[in-house]
Amino acid sequence: MGANLKKYIGDSPQKGIFVFLISVWIISVPFKNAIYQLASSLLILYFLIYLAIYKNFAPLKNNLKNSKFLAIGFFLVVFSMVIANLLNPEFLAKKSWHITAMFIMRYALIFVILAYFYTLDFFGKKELVFAVFTSFFLLSFTAIYQILTNPAGMFNSHIGLTGSLAHHNAMGLSMGLAVSSAISLFAYKKKLSLAFTIYFLFFMIFSFSRSAWVASFAAGVCFIALNFKNFTLNDKKILLSFIVLLILVLIGLFVGFDSFKERLDMLLSGNSSNRYLIWKYSWDRILERPIFGWGIDTFRNLPNSVVHISSDFNSTHNLMLEILIYTGIFGFISALFAIAVCLKKLAKSSALLPLGVHFLVVTQFDFGAYTSKELLSYLTILIFLAYADGFKKGDKNDIDKSADLVQSHHEA
Repeated sequence: MGANLKKYIGDSPQKGIFVFLISVWIISVPFKNAIYQLASSLLILYFLIYLAIYKNFAPLKNNLKNSKFLAIGFFLVVFSMVIANLLNPEFLAKKSWHITAMFIMRYALIFVILAYFYTLDFFGKKELVFAVFTSFFLLSFTAIYQILTNPAGMFNSHIGLTGSLAHHNAMGLSMGLAVSSAISLFAYKKKLSLAFTIYFLFFMIFSFSRSAWVASFAAGVCFIALNFKNFTLNDKKILLSFIVLLILVLIGLFVGFDSFKERLDMLLSGNSSNRYLIWKYSWDRILERPIFGWGIDTFRNLPNSVVHISSDFNSTHNLMLEILIYTGIFGFISALFAIAVCLKKLAKSSALLPLGVHFLVVTQFDFGAYTSKELLSYLTILIFLAYADGFKKGDKNDIDKSADLVQSHHEA
């Protein structure tokens, strides 16, 4: 890792600054705190200053050419958000327009920045993946601290492990993604993959986030299905042994922890934790304004909102319903186009597609399409990784010229 980092930074302070900023941004994603906000702003500021100094626009042009359908999909999604907001001023929340603007800044612009500096060889995919796993490990350390100081959450199925976060589902989201990422790592580092999977499984299980359990299970099944024909006999033996061990561990947890047993019973019995009520209410509102929706983040302000029944009923808890209720059929079609473009690109990698499946599954029960910072930030990284090789294959002459131009500036 150190050698790779030295390769990218070299004697260039510009690269060093960028690597530091992008590392801080990624590591702070699951905590979505002031550091995350500051790192996002500094990354954007650095990018704008860099463009102003070097006036190197060739990578932007080449990267847009290589992701034009993704750009079209994102534009349509944002356009649907703007139209929905304009048509529903009386229902908008205080942050409706802020969320719309940040949707562009935090995800589209960060994607552009990643693509731009990757094209200029400021960092590599391994460094990005290393930072992502570092973020997972740091969050898990806060859960370990919780276990050492106040382990009661492990024995209460309604609390679970939260670490430094406010809710067990937030912990489950990151730990679930960590498990699925560790599973995908099996395609490259088998021993490390198994060790990471076992480690993160513990925290995901005791977050008691059922959406994370289901999403990671779906991602694991997808990974095995996509890669099974390429597994060696030894790989198959390792996987079989791991699955048997996992089943035995789950049986042990089922017998030894009433909290786990209760949560698993809720999952297997189809207990929705009032999601059926929320989904029914959401569908009724969708039918009232089906074309362009009610506007972004308006759920709490809608007629007869279920949030008055419980403050926990503050969102649709379903990606598709959220898109429909906020931006209507127009936004739904736009989002489906963008999702299809992403899935087509992810499908080219048997390691990345399972993570795309994870995102799709987890958002059917928790989190949303517009306001979940940690989910959308990790999704931005995933989509970048899917497109990364294409960015390096752009117009080679333009990229080489731009790299030489930047290098001459650095040497000067």
